Amino acid sequence: MYRFTITEGEIIKGDYLPIIDSIGKPCIWDKVSKQPLYNLDDKGFIVGVQSQHQLDMLLHCLPDLTGGDIGTLQMRLAEELKTPENLAALDDMLEKNWEITQAV
Repeated sequence: MYRFTITEGEIIKGDYLPIIDSIGKPCIWDKVSKQPLYNLDDKGFIVGVQSQHQLDMLLHCLPDLTGGDIGTLQMRLAEELKTPENLAALDDMLEKNWEITQAV
């Protein structure tokens, strides 16, 4: 999902975008209420990454959790991004205390 809008007549009731919040948790941002929405279960959202730029920005922007609880992120990479270099970069996130797994 790249964007989802709910309208009632001409009135926009919800305008949702997938984001990763300031602590690295995937959520949906409602531009109307200006609030993040999270899954109620522990599984959370799967982060879909379609381009090298998206992957680079995501890895760069994840907060450093060293010394705290380990962060977990489930990711689905586009096939062309499943290179040895990118997979190594995901593994290297353990240094920032992130465990990144790939969804099938």
